[in-house]
Amino acid sequence: MNAPATPGYGAAVLLSGPHLRWFPRAVFSSPYPRRVFRWLRGQALSLADRLDPDPAQVTWASVLHPEPATRYSGIADVPWALRAWAANGANRRDERRLAAGIPVFMLRADRTGSYAFIAWPVGPGTTPPDDALRWLSAAGYEWSQ
Repeated sequence: MNAPATPGYGAAVLLSGPHLRWFPRAVFSSPYPRRVFRWLRGQALSLADRLDPDPAQVTWASVLHPEPATRYSGIADVPWALRAWAANGANRRDERRLAAGIPVFMLRADRTGSYAFIAWPVGPGTTPPDDALRWLSAAGYEWSQ
């Protein structure tokens, strides 16, 4: 006799360029929602640093030439938004929603691309990449394979 499957949680970070469909950057699964959100926070900070390194964290900051804020007015600052989301603890409320079986979706976009952070309950016999893509499809997004 088999023991019942322990419910788990999947997470994925998906990227899309201006004229590209979605493709997965990274996927993760865990039996614990808190661990899933810790992973998502790490992914958000990693992506933010790759898009726009934090000048306080790099040794070569003295060679940077900051642009005036008005040059790109009206365009979202995705790295800043990702750092703010990660610093906010990726919202305890979202963690509770995930534990209750409700998928969580966070999307940030600017003129260069879109970045989706998804967490969802994983059932027996499913895999995180397939679930993430199925969830995006149900939400009306397309992805690359």
